[in-house]
Amino acid sequence: MTTKAQSTTSDPNMGLIADHLWAYGRTRALHAATELGLFDALTAGPLSAAALAKALRSTERGVRMLGDALCALSLLEKSKGGYALNATSRAFLVSTSPGYMGPMILHTRLHDHAWANLAETVRTGKPTQTVDLESGGREFFPKLVASIFAPSFGASTLARTALAPRIQEKVVDVLDVAGGSGAWSMPWAIANPAVRVTLLDYEEVFPVAREFADRFGVADRFAYKAGNLRKVGFGRAKFDLVLLGHICHSEGRNWSEKLIRKSAEALRPGGVLVIGEFIPNDSRTGPINAQLFGLNMLVNTAEGDVFTLPEYRAWMKQAGLSNIRKLDLGASGPDIVVGVKKG
Repeated sequence: MTTKAQSTTSDPNMGLIADHLWAYGRTRALHAATELGLFDALTAGPLSAAALAKALRSTERGVRMLGDALCALSLLEKSKGGYALNATSRAFLVSTSPGYMGPMILHTRLHDHAWANLAETVRTGKPTQTVDLESGGREFFPKLVASIFAPSFGASTLARTALAPRIQEKVVDVLDVAGGSGAWSMPWAIANPAVRVTLLDYEEVFPVAREFADRFGVADRFAYKAGNLRKVGFGRAKFDLVLLGHICHSEGRNWSEKLIRKSAEALRPGGVLVIGEFIPNDSRTGPINAQLFGLNMLVNTAEGDVFTLPEYRAWMKQAGLSNIRKLDLGASGPDIVVGVKKG
C-alpha cells in the first residue's frame, strides 16, 4: 500500500479510496507478467518494448503498457532505452532464482472466486470453501504447498538463524506439523546432518515434500506420518523442536489453542515451539497484510482467523512454555513467535 493509502489523517481523502479500488490492478499486472515470463526474458539485460514484445510473442503496445505499470510498481526500471530487472525482481521474480515466488503469485488466482463472494460470506458466515476441514484440505493443500515453498523456507531460515546457537545445536528431533512441502523443517535438516524430521500431514502432500527433500539432499532424514493434525497424537516429550508454520490461522481459536497444547506436550524439557504466522497489532488495526489475510480465512475456512501476540502468549504460557517472544527479524521480516518447554 502507498503512504497515502496508510494515512490516518482526519481530513477526507478521496485518493485513499482510489488507491484501494485499483489495488487489484497491481495483482493482475504481476499475474500477467509472471504468466508471460516477462521477468525471465530480461535476465540477459535491458530490452526495448519492441524487443521484449518479440521475446514474449506479444504486442508491443501491450508489453509497453505492462512494462510501464511494473516500473510504477517498483518491479522493473528503465535502463538504456528499455526495461530492466531491479534487485527485487531479480531475487524473487526470475524463475532460476532460489527465492522465486512465481508459483505463489499464480496460486493466488485460485482465491478469486472466494473473494468475489466476500459480501455474501460476511452476511451469512458461510465461506466459499472450507480448507480447514479434512474434506476440503485434502484437495486444496496439495495445490498450495509447492507454491509457498520459497517464502516459507526463507522465513524458517531467518527464524533458525535468529535463535541462539545453543538452541540450534540442541535440535535433533523435529516435528513439522501440517508440514506440507517441508519448507519449515528443511532449513534445520540442511544446516545440521544430525537432524531428523517427522513430517505430519495428509498423505496427499507427501509427494511434494519428497521432491523438495530429494532436491536438497535430506530425503534420508525425513519420515512421514499421515493423518489429520486434529486427530493424530504427537506423542509426549519426543521432540526438540515443533514447527507450526502458518498453521494456526486456518485452525481458528479453539483448535489453535489445542494445537499449541499438543505441541508443547510433544516437546522435551528445553525444547522449542516455533510458530510462523500473520500477526495483527494488539488493536487489530494493522498491518494491512495481516488483516487482509484474516479476511482470506473468512472466505476460505469455517473457523480460521489471525491472532495477536498477547493471544499467542496466553496460549503458550497455559501450555507450559516460557521465554515466549516474537523474534526480531526486521520491519519487513516474517512474524515468528517462539517459546521454550520448561525443564
